[in-house]
Order: sequence, then structure tokens, then C-alpha cells
Amino acid sequence: LSIGAIKGVGYQSVKLIVEERKANGFYKDFFDFTRRIPKRIKTRKLLESLILVGAFDTFGKNRATLLNAIDQVLDDISDIEQDGFIFDVLTPKASYEEKEELPDHVLSEYEKEYLGFYVSTHPVEKAFEQKQYLGIYKLANAQD
Repeated sequence: LSIGAIKGVGYQSVKLIVEERKANGFYKDFFDFTRRIPKRIKTRKLLESLILVGAFDTFGKNRATLLNAIDQVLDDISDIEQDGFIFDVLTPKASYEEKEELPDHVLSEYEKEYLGFYVSTHPVEKAFEQKQYLGIYKLANAQD
């Protein structure tokens, strides 16, 4: 799935994100990603869209934590860019206030809204789990 399929992420943004990754390697974390992408596409809307579909899930922070951190990360990066930090060793790293993850049904709805389909879970899965908990099974599985 291309990130170009995400609502709020335009072709030009995708192109610049991929070019940066090809030139300088994989992104290490959310802060690294946000620091490295070009300033003209570095917006709350872009970051929020990517977070809500799980684009940063592999970095180990849940979506609620990253959503909460967007403004602080953007402010920190703005300060870094103004101060002219050149070397990674001198670049401060973000600290995240850990938040409880959003409920599965909320995450699913965001995926549906931003991608057009469900990725992590489908709302019907909960109904299947509840049916099995209540002892409701398919007639085809009934035994004599």
C-alpha cells in the first residue's frame, strides 16, 4: 500500500518522503522522520494522517502518544532548525508523554476514514467474538 493512498497525503509529499529515505536511509523514529522531511510538507495535517493509519506503528509508540506529541515535536524541530543543529549527536531527541492507546473501534474508524478500508481490525470481528462467547455457532458445525 502506497502512502499516496492516504487522505491528506499528496503526491508531492510522498515523492519528497521517499526521496529523503532513499538519500539518507530508513527513518529511525517519528522524531527522525519529522526532522528529515522538507519544511514545506512538515505539517500537523500530514503527520496526523500518517499516524492515524498506523504508518509509525513499527517505531514502538502508540498512535495516541504520537498524536499527543505532534505539536511538541514540531516545536522542537523548529527550534533545532533555527539554532542550526547539524550533527545528529547534538540534536536533542523528543520525549513522549505516554498515552493510553485509542480503543480499537476508534482506530478502525480512522483507518476507514483515511484509507477507505479497515486495516488492523474490522468492526464485524467483535460481533463474531461475542457470538462465540455466547455459544452461537454455525449450524454446519453442529454435531449429533
